[in-house]
Amino acid sequence: MLSGSLLPDCNEAGVDDYILTDDKWQGLRCVREGEVYQIPVGVSRMGHPTSSETPLALMWLMNLLHPDLYPIDFTEELISYYDTFYDYPISEELAEAMMEGDEMRAAKVSVSAE
Repeated sequence: MLSGSLLPDCNEAGVDDYILTDDKWQGLRCVREGEVYQIPVGVSRMGHPTSSETPLALMWLMNLLHPDLYPIDFTEELISYYDTFYDYPISEELAEAMMEGDEMRAAKVSVSAE
């Protein structure tokens, strides 16, 4: 039963901290080992199956998990992607904010099921 808990969307800033500190996730090895990461947030839900940014999410994940096999500068890739596919130049600062998810999406309203 949920009672006034704030349930973050997978693309909200801080979802990684939420998962790392919420008791219900502690049974997962990745949580116990601190290997939970905030997925970058762009124009759409990066990594969502219908997102035009899914290729970026895959590049980010491959670089995160296997930097030796997929050594890229994700900031440069993000900047290039927006310029190429959206004809929208973004700054390095905005690219960094997107990678951290900070202030990119409005937080969900708390959910209560009683």
